[in-house]
Amino acid sequence: MEIIRPEQRADVDEDEVIGQFVELVKIQAVSRRERPIVDFIKRFLHEHGFGYYEDHAHHHFQGNAGNLICKVRGNASTSFRLLLAAHVDTVSPSCQQPVIEKGKIRSSDDRILGADDRAGVLVLLQILKRIAENQLRHPDLEIVFLVAEEVGLLGSKYLDYGKISADFGVNFDSSGPVGRVILQAPAALNFQLAFIGREAHSAVNPEEGIHAIKMAAEAIHRLDIPPKEDNTVFNIGTIHGGVGNNVVPNRVDLTGEVRAFEDERILRCLQRLEEVANRVARDFGGRYEMDSHYRYHGFSLDGELPIVRLVRSAYERAAVPFIPAQHVAGSDANRFNHRGIPCVNIGLGYVNNHSSREVIAVEDLLRDVRIGLSIVEVAATFQDEAMKSASAADPEAPPRPGP
Repeated sequence: MEIIRPEQRADVDEDEVIGQFVELVKIQAVSRRERPIVDFIKRFLHEHGFGYYEDHAHHHFQGNAGNLICKVRGNASTSFRLLLAAHVDTVSPSCQQPVIEKGKIRSSDDRILGADDRAGVLVLLQILKRIAENQLRHPDLEIVFLVAEEVGLLGSKYLDYGKISADFGVNFDSSGPVGRVILQAPAALNFQLAFIGREAHSAVNPEEGIHAIKMAAEAIHRLDIPPKEDNTVFNIGTIHGGVGNNVVPNRVDLTGEVRAFEDERILRCLQRLEEVANRVARDFGGRYEMDSHYRYHGFSLDGELPIVRLVRSAYERAAVPFIPAQHVAGSDANRFNHRGIPCVNIGLGYVNNHSSREVIAVEDLLRDVRIGLSIVEVAATFQDEAMKSASAADPEAPPRPGP
């Protein structure tokens, strides 16, 4: 593989990058309500001569816009297809007018900045702009703008995979320092637990009741859940129960999640939860009901996989340290990997996302764009044989639908 030295990398227009980023974060498009940003991207693609397809993923979760898929035929001799992805939704409304102070971009009010993940969207648009201007060598690309990521990776869950035939992928959507590349992310499992007692009047005959809220409280006490242990998250997030202040409650419902890098840890947590629930229900004379389902599956990529070597070379070309890492949060990369498309997730440099304290350094934003361009350019010269070999990297991966 030809390695292009850092001094050969193309620079980026700082004013243009900042201006486009500010324009993107000002677009109000929270999860399931992404129509404004999807239409903005459609106009961009049309103005730059690209075709696109909007799928119907949103029909599965009452959204108002689907994922956008833009396929770009390569101008290099490589035969593989590279997936590039970012999500367009924000967790809550973003600020109307970001401010730049001391080299950092932040929110000017009590809203989020929206760098998560408009910084990733920016990178994809900058790549497309360079391609439209014939300033970028590239392989066949499948560029995907995903909706509803912040509410459970729903856009990538219901993505029209019949339109996707990429061999490998890069997802631009991780907090933390620029240079960090996520090669391992956990699975996340949601659980529902109900304690069922017996209702009674709290003043007239409370002794005939079985207090479901007390059952739930006792179970939580016995579980003694740490916030995080050995990179395993076990959390009870909601509790609902009772019908009135003068009624011994006969039912209380709890929901929570378990996240871990190994499925065995998740199963052990569930086993512990069920053991405690069973004992508490027996001690109180009540009963319990429990259910669970995976929200998404984890992934772990070998450092010698072709996509990892490609990205490592691209970071060298962009003069950015390559830092392989694991991350406790999920992303659309989890979905792609589970579908059999080896996909890394890229650290973009923003911090304090999902809060009004969210901030990204201007230099990090510029480096994000340089990294994106470098990945595409290095991919244009990457050896076909190495890329093809990855198709056998995970023999247990589920089969992918064809194009």
